[in-house]
Order: sequence, then C-alpha cells, then structure tokens
Amino acid sequence: MTFLFCAYRHWATGLYKLLSKRYKNMVLLNDPKKLTLNHVKKINPKFIFFPDWSWIVPQTIIENYKCVCFHESDLPKFRGGSPIQNQIIRGIKKTKTTAFFMNDKIDSGDILLKKSLSLQGTLDEIFQRMIKNDYEMVIKIIKGTIKPIPIVSKNIPTKRRTIKFKNRKDIPHTINEENLNKVN
Repeated sequence: MTFLFCAYRHWATGLYKLLSKRYKNMVLLNDPKKLTLNHVKKINPKFIFFPDWSWIVPQTIIENYKCVCFHESDLPKFRGGSPIQNQIIRGIKKTKTTAFFMNDKIDSGDILLKKSLSLQGTLDEIFQRMIKNDYEMVIKIIKGTIKPIPIVSKNIPTKRRTIKFKNRKDIPHTINEENLNKVN
C-alpha cells in the first residue's frame, strides 16, 4: 500500500519525514507541476494527503483517488486561504484541525476527523501542534476505521484577511517577524 504526501512548506515536509519513518511507502511530492494524473497513476496511492497545500488539485485526481486535505479551522468556518491568520486577527485562540475528503469545491468535502488546535503562542509553537494533529490523524485515516461525515454549511462565507491586515506583519499576535516569513 502506497501513500502520496503533497507538501512544500518546511513544517509540512517535517511532518512527511516523521510519517515516512512509520510508513516506508510514503512518497513526497513537493512540486505542484508534478501533480498530474499520469504521475499519480504511476504511484497508485491508496490516499493522497494534502497538509497546507496552496494549489487547486486537478479534478481528475480528486475523482480517481482518495484525496485528504488538512485545514486549520473548524470547517465550514474559515474556508479558503490563510485560515490561521484569519482566525488570529479575529481574536480566536482555539480552533480545530479538520481532515476531509477533497471534492470539486474548496474546503467542502466530507469530514473525516477534527482535532483541537490552540492558536496561542508563536507560529513555531502552532506549527508543532499542527504537526502532532496531522500525524495522529493520518495514522487513524490509514487504519481505515473512520466514516466520513458530510460537511454542514449554512451559507458560511469564506473569511479572508481584510485590507487592514494586508501584510502578515500587521497581524496582532505573538508571532515574530522571523516566524512570519515561514508562513509562505
């Protein structure tokens, strides 16, 4: 059984390294240009994991493989990009990591798992908690004992950073400038 892990940010590739110690058949893809149906067919993964992925996944891949995305919000709240920053600027201190099956809409697929996530502390501290959550969730998903639950959305809009917080350095939080550069 093979698993594909799509990650490019420092914290997410660190998560891959942890998982690949446990699962020797975990393959890393860190270049969005290589995420094609032909390339994925060669790997033939049981699951494709997307922690903090920033690109649209081709529909042909979503339709043919079990694509699991990890989103740092209590979906359906804070769909879309920059969920951590969007919650911090609104004063939210506790949220969830949500693992869900991807579909043809952004952050709208059936939910597999949710785990509590504190947004307090430095960005590095938040990333460490994200890694722990994602690691535990991937293991549970691979074990295959989870039943997906349809996402319940009552027209909750996608929350985005406002013009006031156009630059990450403007986000009022304990994140220092060095850590902010690690976000993107």
